[in-house]
Amino acid sequence: MKSFKSFILNEEEFSDDKHVHRIDNTKISDFSSNMNTYHHKKDWTESALLNKEDTPKKGWKKSTGVFATDAHSVAPYASPRGTNFVQHYDQDGNSQLAFDEKDKEKIKAHRPIVSSFPKERFKHIETSGESFSENPGKPEKQSTIKNPVKFMQQNGHNVQFVPDLKDYKRNLEKNKIEHNSEGL
Repeated sequence: MKSFKSFILNEEEFSDDKHVHRIDNTKISDFSSNMNTYHHKKDWTESALLNKEDTPKKGWKKSTGVFATDAHSVAPYASPRGTNFVQHYDQDGNSQLAFDEKDKEKIKAHRPIVSSFPKERFKHIETSGESFSENPGKPEKQSTIKNPVKFMQQNGHNVQFVPDLKDYKRNLEKNKIEHNSEGL
């Protein structure tokens, strides 16, 4: 049985100010060996994942590296890649994260890996809130997320599963509620 102190530390291990995190479907030992190339505006307000040999559009830059972010922002990606979700804040400032009911069991069964890096290896991108590194090095810690829904909840999201995610998103738009979505 875990001690109270180790339980508390485990619950808070991803919410410190010294690390950035990313979630992947499998464990990656060496992030520097297989980084993606992005073409982007200088301020990163627009970007696209492209091949290394492609030439950026006029006025755009090319950067090869790895994205990471704080625990709250990365938590929704504990769902399997390609899983659609909608996230918004309610009137009390609480994050509401919605998934399609049909994806519930797939999310619960998923066992992604969270990698934690020292924040100083990454440059913060003000426009997106993410961080980017062209030399991330090896993560300081990697852990398997055994309960993705609980991980999302522990990192500040109220998680719900709705019968029709597209309809949920349409209702937010109809009510002029600002939101983010993945895959929709």
